[in-house]
Amino acid sequence: MAKVIFDYNNQKIEVQCKISDSLSKICQTFGSKIDYDINKLIFLYAGEKLDLQKTFKEQANSFDINKKVMNILAYKIEDDKTKKLKISQISIQRFKDKLNIIILN
Repeated sequence: MAKVIFDYNNQKIEVQCKISDSLSKICQTFGSKIDYDINKLIFLYAGEKLDLQKTFKEQANSFDINKKVMNILAYKIEDDKTKKLKISQISIQRFKDKLNIIILN
């Protein structure tokens, strides 16, 4: 078994999965856990938008595949017409810090 840890609203929410599971399915499970429509969220992995068409194994880097753990950031998308994502400089720095911790471990 593997797991995906979603960082959402300063909470860590874990979803158990198989490395062959689609990220769409994994994110749907996450959406069910928080009772929120995943189409109103954006998911970031390693600084890039998550490709929900891929599986855990196809998206994850070799380090995460070996550990069988992915860390994904989840953010609400604005409700305006452009649906732009607001990520503050603090959030970006938090992501960089987490990425450095992951790389160094």
